[in-house]
Amino acid sequence: MSKDKINSEHRYFQIPICWNQKILANPKNAINQAICFGIWYYANNIKNKPGSVDEAMQPDNAARQVLYDYYNHQDRINTYLLKKLREYHESGRISEKDESRGFGFDGFSPEPQESDMLDLFNKDLDFMAACILHENLHRADHFFGYEPNPKLTQINAKPVENFQQEQEQLHGAQPLTMCKRVIMERFMDQPDDIELLLAYLGIKSLIGRKTWQRTTKLAVISRMIGAKNAEALKWVLENNPQAKAIYQHYFDNKGTIRRHRFDKLIHRLQDLGFLKSYFGKDRSIYLSFTLDMRELTDAIISLESDRNHRAKEREARERIRQRIQKPGLN
Repeated sequence: MSKDKINSEHRYFQIPICWNQKILANPKNAINQAICFGIWYYANNIKNKPGSVDEAMQPDNAARQVLYDYYNHQDRINTYLLKKLREYHESGRISEKDESRGFGFDGFSPEPQESDMLDLFNKDLDFMAACILHENLHRADHFFGYEPNPKLTQINAKPVENFQQEQEQLHGAQPLTMCKRVIMERFMDQPDDIELLLAYLGIKSLIGRKTWQRTTKLAVISRMIGAKNAEALKWVLENNPQAKAIYQHYFDNKGTIRRHRFDKLIHRLQDLGFLKSYFGKDRSIYLSFTLDMRELTDAIISLESDRNHRAKEREARERIRQRIQKPGLN
């Protein structure tokens, strides 16, 4: 397996945690849509950094890529962009292509059509934005190791974007979770184990880019079924029977966690290598994808020690303040 193939399989997609609701209902289709959303999200967040994948935002690159697909792969171009290209060709604002289809001795070099495109970019900013996104989607597909198809990516990403917007209108901004391509594809082929993927995504949304996180079992199960907080959880339980069944599997009628079931779920994640360490203390749980048990314990002890020092410092400052404020004290 090539190095590029290995790297692409271990790159992370970002998806809104609310989409877990849809993955629970229809795993294979919803995971495919989540992957496309991750590609689309990455493409929309590419910055203009010369010398990197982000060169996609250079207008000449975008013009060249769109022309290449227009001449060779029109099925990759979305409806809006294809319509605009045809209009500009029919009106003569983009010169007619010749039999070479843009290819010359030095490769694909479509002139004067590329110059025509760049002139149009200055007059039609929506057209330019659509061309840049098309090019960015090409780059993003390559980045994640897929055959480029910007049109198909946008079509499959749209339901995720729409649902995210619906949930944000109800519950506010949705946290993004992250998942490696290799993990997403594994569960697409093994939908019977979908609870493991949902738990992984839920925990990932809580930990984010940190090395560990203190949280609660309720928070993990809530994120697992696509609810970012208590308000969202109430809505999900009222509107999603499958999510409610998952919740009732882990909580009894009094709202008490079924500890053995929760621990079994977490231990399965550990056995698969998806989670490195986990333990409970008081009513909290501590989770890490990167630290082993000893390292996690040391990190918690260090944090608690820092908190104790800060508390003692606050106490000392307060005593000094009160002492200074006493009447007649010099």
